[in-house]
Amino acid sequence: MRPVFGRQRGPQVCLTCLALLWCGLLCALSPAAAQAQPQWLSQAQSSDLVQGREGQRQLVLPFAWDDEHADQQGFATLDLRFAVDPLPQEPWGIFIPWVGNAYEVWLNGVLLQRHGDMLHFNGASYSRIPRYVAVSPDLLIENNRLRLRLRADASRQAGMSPLLVGPQSQVLPVFERAYLQQVTFTCLVAVLGLLVGVFALVLWWVHPGVAPGGAVQRRPVYLLAALAELFWSLALACVFVEEIPVAWPWWGMLPVAAAAASACCMVLFCIRVAGWAGQPGLRYFSAWLVFLACAAPLSLPMAVGASLHGVQVAVYTLAVLSHLGFALYFGWKSLGLGARAQRLIALAVLINALAGLHDLYVCRFDPSCLGSTWLRYAALLFGLTLVLIFLAHFLRVTAQAQEMEIALTRRVAQKESELNASYARLETLARAQERTEERGRILRDMHDGVGAHLSVAMRQLESEEVSRADVLDTLRESMDRLKLSIDALNLPHGDVTALLANIRYRLEPRLVASGIALQWQVQRLPLLARLDNRALVHLQFMVYEALSNVLQHAQAQQLRIEACTQGAGIALRLVDDGRGFNSDLPVRKGLMSMRDRAHAIGADVFFRSRPGLTEVEILIH
Repeated sequence: MRPVFGRQRGPQVCLTCLALLWCGLLCALSPAAAQAQPQWLSQAQSSDLVQGREGQRQLVLPFAWDDEHADQQGFATLDLRFAVDPLPQEPWGIFIPWVGNAYEVWLNGVLLQRHGDMLHFNGASYSRIPRYVAVSPDLLIENNRLRLRLRADASRQAGMSPLLVGPQSQVLPVFERAYLQQVTFTCLVAVLGLLVGVFALVLWWVHPGVAPGGAVQRRPVYLLAALAELFWSLALACVFVEEIPVAWPWWGMLPVAAAAASACCMVLFCIRVAGWAGQPGLRYFSAWLVFLACAAPLSLPMAVGASLHGVQVAVYTLAVLSHLGFALYFGWKSLGLGARAQRLIALAVLINALAGLHDLYVCRFDPSCLGSTWLRYAALLFGLTLVLIFLAHFLRVTAQAQEMEIALTRRVAQKESELNASYARLETLARAQERTEERGRILRDMHDGVGAHLSVAMRQLESEEVSRADVLDTLRESMDRLKLSIDALNLPHGDVTALLANIRYRLEPRLVASGIALQWQVQRLPLLARLDNRALVHLQFMVYEALSNVLQHAQAQQLRIEACTQGAGIALRLVDDGRGFNSDLPVRKGLMSMRDRAHAIGADVFFRSRPGLTEVEILIH
């Protein structure tokens, strides 16, 4: 007998499978499980109000106001309908790639978004940036009415593109991609152009060239590249200024003038790069481009105020075709003759010219495609080309500068070695000259001092009238002079204290033997660096001459030697109480020698004498 459980297993499994299948079908068919898809809305009921006349019609978006009402301003109301089934629980969104100039968005009678003044024309324009409108799920019904009210200005590219309606999770990424492409990327292009322009302007200012005559002049090619990028950055920046600072059409002339000036500078830059600046034909072509660059912004008020829309289109067409023709000619020449940098520039200019031709068609002949302009993206290629060229030029100049620096370093090292050798030779010669001069000075001092005294002693010995004591005095003085000359060889520079100490050491015994009491009042004196060995010898002989006069002629009982600091120098005084001399008479040879030696070392010497007091003062400055 089989168990009961085994007999009931088959029906139970079948029932379970049927239940699961039924639940799956219910879930698949449940309204909550249905995933709503975004919808592109392009069918609209339009009501236009132009100069007091109202007209209604069915239209298919995109809607370009200038195509329908050329050179006229007015208002447009567009009604679009869409169904929602089932009603969503999550937020929805509306993505509008292009709408303007001023607008309002209404959903089922509720205002969702407004930008701009809806009553006054030629004010702020909001047609350049894609728009996103958030929609609460509470506002949605099964059959929805979406209304857009537009304020349309003449010749300002008013209108509206098809719009996308759907769940926020699906519509918002579409808007973010469009915003990234049309706004963020355009801002990056403007910033890059600004940076490249500033860099080229700096190169133009700090990196001048050399004219054929040798004069230094700044290179126009850098200035033209800088102006081309700066003008284009200005043109892009002006496009996204919604709240215009001045009235239309004067504000509209600024981006047009900036774009025209940028294109003109770009062509003039290419002419300079190719070396064609001196060709007569291209001079006329350059003048023609300058004329078109001036005519382009001036045609805008003519199109708005005088309703001469065809004149504006004609000027723009001539400008684009002229630039395209030059781009083709420049590219053809660059392929055969130009360097790599010139070929890159030619390619960038050709792509910009083709993008300009495309945008001319889009903006002036098919305004319904305004969101797909190319020139703002193509301009990036010219800026990047300039960056590559400037970078290559900078690397090349840096390499040349490094090579020049290495060569200059080598030359400097060679010259430095030669100068060191020359200095060594000069130093050897100078030392030899110093030794020769020193030997000559010693010989002169010995000749004038020791030699003279020895000659006197010899004459005294030959004379029968001179006593032995006189001969001994002469020989002692000669010996003192010799010793002082030897002492002077070892004196440190500027040390007057050591010099006076040596003189005291050598002459004090003679003073004592002569009955002269010495009073020593010498302070600690500073070193005078300017007093070299030769100057100290002069000073030594001045002091010695004064002491010698005291020993030989003064008949003094006391001698006082004073030395102290006076200002930045030294004051030295020798005072005795001898018989003195008449200072009004012409000075003798010894005193004249003292004055000459004082003059040689830049010092002053003064003599003051009367019976009982004689003073010799030496002032060293």
